[in-house]
Amino acid sequence: NDILDMSKIENGKLNIEPEDFSLRELLDGLIEMMEVQAEEKQIHFEFVREIEHDFVTGDPIRLRQVLSNLLSNAFKFTKHGGRVTLTVREEHRDVSTGEYFFSVKDNGIGIAQDRQKQIFEAFELIGSPRPVPSLLALLAPSC
Repeated sequence: NDILDMSKIENGKLNIEPEDFSLRELLDGLIEMMEVQAEEKQIHFEFVREIEHDFVTGDPIRLRQVLSNLLSNAFKFTKHGGRVTLTVREEHRDVSTGEYFFSVKDNGIGIAQDRQKQIFEAFELIGSPRPVPSLLALLAPSC
């Protein structure tokens, strides 16, 4: 599915389907799902939520997909007893727009500095694909 999505992105054919949704509900469901992975590997999973507004307009399917992939990789490459942190912070909001910061940090094996630029190339797989902090501006406030 991700490979098909990547192909669509490269061809300019990936449709973002904006809809009003509860960011809080999306995050709660994601956290519940990811806590299972954390428990299986005995990883400390921390969730930092700094948002004031719950309802936003965006593509909840794509947002969940991106965050799930980042977190799954963080759990995959973090050893037992390690730490993974998801931070979601509302940076700015006015009547028609909002900016939210999403970050996944871990203390896993990482990627050598000289190879980090490669992870942003299509279909690049380096020996240890560790997520880097990400800024996604996929959301707008719902009125």
